[in-house]
Amino acid sequence: MNLDHKIQQRNADEFSILKSLAFLAVVFQSSITYVMNQSNIKLEESFMLGMLYNFSKFSAPVFIFIVGFHLIHQHKEPVKYKIYIKDKVWKLILPYLYWSLIYVIFFTNLYGLSLLVLFEKMLTGSAAPHLWYVIMVFQFHLVFPILFYLFQWVKKHLNSVKFVICTVGFVAISYFLLLWLASKFIFTENVVTEQSWMKYIDRSFLFYLFYFFLGGLVALTLPSWRKLVLKYRTLNKIIFLGMFAIVGYELISHQGIAQIDLGVSTYLKPSMFLYVCAEIILLYRCSMAIVKGRSIIFHVLKFIGKYTYTAYLAHLFFLQIIAGGLKFLHVSGQYIILSLVILVIVTIMSVGFSFFIDKTPGVINKIRVLERFNYMRFVTSKEGVVYSKILRRRD
Repeated sequence: MNLDHKIQQRNADEFSILKSLAFLAVVFQSSITYVMNQSNIKLEESFMLGMLYNFSKFSAPVFIFIVGFHLIHQHKEPVKYKIYIKDKVWKLILPYLYWSLIYVIFFTNLYGLSLLVLFEKMLTGSAAPHLWYVIMVFQFHLVFPILFYLFQWVKKHLNSVKFVICTVGFVAISYFLLLWLASKFIFTENVVTEQSWMKYIDRSFLFYLFYFFLGGLVALTLPSWRKLVLKYRTLNKIIFLGMFAIVGYELISHQGIAQIDLGVSTYLKPSMFLYVCAEIILLYRCSMAIVKGRSIIFHVLKFIGKYTYTAYLAHLFFLQIIAGGLKFLHVSGQYIILSLVILVIVTIMSVGFSFFIDKTPGVINKIRVLERFNYMRFVTSKEGVVYSKILRRRD
């Protein structure tokens, strides 16, 4: 029995592994950002950390790729929009608002903070550096009925190889041009962009639409996708290494090795788009191998995958605690090792916290009471009961 056939029998476990890897990448990026801000970091450490940052710069596209896969894979019929959005508000937005308030209260200068500024932070996901993602991904749920019908149309034409190639090519080229135009005329660090609503356009779902499209297409063609990943793995490795060198050069050459600016490694430029696509394929192949091996790595990543959302929201809180402890203990030097240690500790703390919240009966009961209050207008309906059961079984 070959690898592809074995993987197919395991209900797409590779997506759970991918989700865990993306979460670990987020924590690693945050850890690297922290150590890169230290004043006594050496040039060689700065260079290596910059390369490690680029290597881990796949998290948001992979998350959207997974969202696209799950939404198209799981929904065979049009959603009940009102029920669907209420469910997403409950599961995504309410925890987001809770953690946004925590970050504002504990890590923001409250002096002079107006309600208007607080509202802006909540609306734009700027209460903490990582919360923009929630605002961006929620937009996909808002427009999901449209996306669903588009994928139903694509599904009707999947028997035509020419159609698939032309569709993928058209979407990829359009997305590439969008990023090129944005990098030339929007994300240019000019005064207009920095002082207006334009500075928040980077969290528009349009700038991540290709990854959703790719995930949805994989949901419709999963066996063929797996075969392509295996067949062209060597070619993809070459492309990945080439693009890794290019984005690495862009990072170093922007201000020189002595002043590496991690903000240069943005998702919103054409070179990073090509790099991330190659890395998604590479990570998917690795995930397939992990699923096949069923080693302790598989079980650890599978466990982490159950708690990634809450852990994602909370990880920066625990990182701030760790940073405070390191400052108190006057820990410095060996920043590459330190970034890895922070990665491990923050992962354990944030996933452990999520596990505790999930398994604590008192917390769960309170959540269920609130859930019943939120859904009291529709859960008693036949459609609401059926849909709620489907969502719980799925998640």
